[in-house]
Amino acid sequence: MNNHGRLRSLVLVLGAGIVAIGPGYAQDAASGEKIFVQCTACHQIGENAKNAVGPVLNGLFGRKAGTIEGYSYSSANKSSGITWDEATFREYIKDPKAKIPGTKMTFPGLKDPKQIDDVVAYLKQFDSAGKRKEAGTVPHNPGSAEMLTLMVPSASAITRSVFESKAMSASRKLEISADTRTPSSLL
Repeated sequence: MNNHGRLRSLVLVLGAGIVAIGPGYAQDAASGEKIFVQCTACHQIGENAKNAVGPVLNGLFGRKAGTIEGYSYSSANKSSGITWDEATFREYIKDPKAKIPGTKMTFPGLKDPKQIDDVVAYLKQFDSAGKRKEAGTVPHNPGSAEMLTLMVPSASAITRSVFESKAMSASRKLEISADTRTPSSLL
């Protein structure tokens, strides 16, 4: 494949990644982990997490509010009727006391939508047992309004792969599955 063909392939891969992410911000779990540090004053997450000032946050999405065993929730939280999904969590984390008046959570909230996206990406990595899900797997609930997180390799990794692969033979071509329905004119 010549350099012009490789460049078109790079543009196609990056363009598909941007389109798949859709409106809003790309979620960055590594950044979310750094932002989550401020949450660790009250919450734990991971395989060894325990209830502290706040409940464990393993497997948060899809869980009914006020249900972690061994944690003493406020009556407001227990009776909120909330099942945590991304939209509800985003609203809550902006201003916990506005979303659930009477909650014990004293955190004033995250206001930056990018930080919220990143914390969501970080939290979504952990199942209910606190194990990190494999990179590249994105749980999705069909019919929900959740935005899927697309894990795209960095531009430098793609550039290295496309432009520095000396072992690639000239006759090798980029094959795109017919399932992607990508017009051959873009290749």
